[in-house]
Formats: sequence, C-alpha cells, structure tokens
Amino acid sequence: MPLVPPDAVTQICSHQKDQYYINSLKGMLNDSAQQLLGSSTTLKWSKEINVLADVAYYALTTAGSLQTLGEEYTGIIQVDGSLSHTPSWPRRIALIFFHSVLPFAIDKLLNSLEKKLQMGRMTIVSGQNQAHLLEMLPKFKSVVVTLHRFHLSLFYMKALYYTVAKRVSGVQYLKYFSNQPPNNNEFGVLGKFALAQACLMLGVQLYSLCKEIDFIRNEPSQTVDRTILSKSNESHLPEEQQKCSLCLEKRKSTTTTPCGHLFCWFCIHEWVNTKPECPLCREKLQPNKLVCLKNF
Repeated sequence: MPLVPPDAVTQICSHQKDQYYINSLKGMLNDSAQQLLGSSTTLKWSKEINVLADVAYYALTTAGSLQTLGEEYTGIIQVDGSLSHTPSWPRRIALIFFHSVLPFAIDKLLNSLEKKLQMGRMTIVSGQNQAHLLEMLPKFKSVVVTLHRFHLSLFYMKALYYTVAKRVSGVQYLKYFSNQPPNNNEFGVLGKFALAQACLMLGVQLYSLCKEIDFIRNEPSQTVDRTILSKSNESHLPEEQQKCSLCLEKRKSTTTTPCGHLFCWFCIHEWVNTKPECPLCREKLQPNKLVCLKNF
C-alpha cells in the first residue's frame, strides 16, 4: 500500500494522543517527587520535572527511531524532507531539543530576567530603563504567541508541520494505511481566518507597544513609582503574614484562592497546574479562579 501525506486531523490526533501520555507521565513523576522530596521542593522543581517527562517520552520513542504512541495510534511515520527516508539521528535530536528543551530554556531566561528587573538587580541598566524593560516583557511574550498563531494558520492551510519544532527540524509525516487519499485542504478556510486574526492581533500589539513607549517617555516617574510600589505592596503586614505557605518566603504578587488562602502568584500557579486543589484545605481549584491582589 503506498504511503501518502496525512491530513491535518490525523496529525492533530497524533499530537493529542502523545500529550495525553506525556501528561500521565508528568503526573506520576510529580507524585513520586512529592512523596520523596516534599511539596515545596516538588513545586520549586515542577517545571524541570515536566521537561524531564517530556524529554524522556521522546527519548524512548523518537530518538530511538521508533513511533510515538500517538503516531502508532494514527498510523503515521516520521520522514525527512525527501519523503523517502526516516529522519537522521541529528535531525531527531534537534526535533526533541526544539520541542522540549528550547522553550523551557527561553521561559526560564525570561522569568529570571523579569525577577531581576522587579528587584532592580540589573546593574548594567539604569533604574528607569529597568522599569521600561519590565513593561516591555509582557508585550514581547504576546508577540511570540502571535507568531505561534501565524505558524498554526500555515499548518491549517498546508497540513504540514503541526509544531514549530517539526518545521525547524524539517520532520514531516507519511501515513501507511489509508482507504482514501487525505483531503489536505479541509482546514484551508480555517487557516485563512486564523492568519487574518494573527495579522489583526499583531497590529493591535504593535499599536499598544507604541502607545506604551510614548507613555513611558512622557511620564517616566510614574513608571518608576509603580515599580517601587510593587516591591513594597505588603510592607504594612506583619512579617509572618507576608510569607507564602509554599515557598516559605515573602510573598511576591500575592494571589488569593476562592477559599481565601494567600500565596505567591508563581507558586500557586505551579501547584494548580500539577494538582487542581488548594495546598492547604484541598478544595478543588482551577487556575482561572485565582485572583492577583494589587497593592496588598
């Protein structure tokens, strides 16, 4: 039976199946780490544990020239750009690196930069410029999200490269059992709408970025005041009441749960992404129910 390029639905189903097993592996690793190391240590290293689970899954499958469970489920195999050979070993390693390791490294770098700017530790940058960079970081992240939507719209139109990592590494798919040729244009209209939406979002983001730059230039003192205020927003509370129950340090960006408990924004988000419940009273909790308290 001849091999044919798979349609968009097949590739999406394969990716979702892989994510299901990866999430199960992440849950098992987090539960094991919590029993061995405790909740606070597990929370501190939760991102690293999740990346380890992701890399381990693909190391046992893709790196060994084997199909992932999602690829086996949908009947597709990885090929290089020639569509006649399986990807070489360096290409498979590059795929794993761009898919799992590089996004984690970029996120870690941006979070570290944001914390340094919030605490004023970037000595090579003046205080006013630190506040300016701190204001620019969320805009930069939103632009990255928009670029990802551009990529996704191209996938919907061409049914090629569902993830950025596959596009960069040049890994494609062929389907080895099919009763009829796939319809690669079934998501073409959706792709065009997604492309138009991404263009609109990019325009809005650039306009917002220009407005923010003008505001910072015209009123720099207010930007610095807001940064200083964010550092001392809890100084009116006793020291013991300023501590986060998860990291046991002074709360940063105090966030409340529906049950009334207070944590750091990053701490409680990391916890909820691992276990959807309050760490103290075990009440069921979803990330969209968390509320960040300003000037608290």
